Amino acid sequence: MKRQLLKHINYILGIIVGLLGFQSCDSIGGSELVEYGCPHAEFSIKGKVTDVNGNPIAGEEIIAQATDGHELYNQDEEKKVLTDNDGQYINEQVITFAPPKVRVIVVDNTGKYQNDTVQIELQKTKNGEGWFEGRFEGSADFKLKEK
Repeated sequence: MKRQLLKHINYILGIIVGLLGFQSCDSIGGSELVEYGCPHAEFSIKGKVTDVNGNPIAGEEIIAQATDGHELYNQDEEKKVLTDNDGQYINEQVITFAPPKVRVIVVDNTGKYQNDTVQIELQKTKNGEGWFEGRFEGSADFKLKEK
């Protein structure tokens, strides 16, 4: 008896919770849909790292940081980007917000060159919809000086 009563109560509560869940995704007195999610945007930073003579430098680490103190990556998943044999790099990610400015840092892995930093402003290249804020792109080229 007690077991059947609990089963019926659980069944009724399941229906109520289900209806409330669907109701929370409904519009609230207007045309905008209320939904669960997290704002996010795509960003892409690309460029080239050379020495002062224009020779490409391979294997240099590129770090992108938001200038407003937020992290661009999930802290559990730091993405390491290195330059290729032509000194080119591209850092493409999906982030939880779109910062207006980004600090790009080159960390020399050869021990031969000085690290360098530049601040760039990201340009919106694609509009978003709903939780997707769009795509933002920027570029930063570096000419590293020897130590």
